Amino acid sequence: LFKVVAACDIMKERRDIIAKDFPDCKMFRRFSDMLDERDIDVVDIATCSVDHVDHALKSLERGFWTLLESPLALTFDDGGARGATNNLLNQLRRSGANATFFIVGTMMYSNHDVMCRQQDAGYAMASHNFEHVYTGINESTVREWSQKFNQLMDSIVGVRPEYMRAPGGMYGKFIAANANLPLIQWSINSTDSGNEDVMKVAQTVINNARDGGVALMHDLNPRVYQYAEIILADLEARNFLCVTVDELFDHYGVPLEPNQVYYGCEDEAKAQK
Repeated sequence: LFKVVAACDIMKERRDIIAKDFPDCKMFRRFSDMLDERDIDVVDIATCSVDHVDHALKSLERGFWTLLESPLALTFDDGGARGATNNLLNQLRRSGANATFFIVGTMMYSNHDVMCRQQDAGYAMASHNFEHVYTGINESTVREWSQKFNQLMDSIVGVRPEYMRAPGGMYGKFIAANANLPLIQWSINSTDSGNEDVMKVAQTVINNARDGGVALMHDLNPRVYQYAEIILADLEARNFLCVTVDELFDHYGVPLEPNQVYYGCEDEAKAQK
């Protein structure tokens, strides 16, 4: 407990020093909110969870200035799936990483508990359409499915998606139908769809990881937590900070506009070097 108190005190000092330089940075606010939550845990020994404190200690050890240098967004499509997604959530929690989940609407019916867990842990949840279909649909269907997705997600976790990813990345129909959400593509394709070669998938992401990148993976893959473990360990060793999609674009000052397509922020990251 004394170690936790000391860590929180040191981090509060760091937060106060750098807060003035990052008044609108979502990543800094997440760090700051996380620190406040740890403070609450420390006050009551009965609620002081090792898992809760671990993320704060990791952030302290690496230093927030270092974390800001290499943000990268990990995204997972097609879930949630109770077994695979829960295993992945366990891995993300252990590593202290954040992530974005692009959820298929029909998967929400049987996975309320998974979504609530994602929400409670602070991960971002976005739309991957109500049905995972990208051929033979018209604009009317797109609008109908968008409304169904929004209403169902709202009924489960009390929020609606701020952005979406079209199934298969086929975004044309969604723009034509005025889906009215930013459309997020990816700049790093893990090639994990239908691929259970853990090392090959992990190495693909590792080899292509760049500041400002958006990595595509799938939490329907039953081995997702295994290659995620390898990827996360490598990214941490190289001082990458795994953030949500909105945190990434916010960090580089790129506004997400409805019906516009975004791949990543590598160009913005290079410009800042």
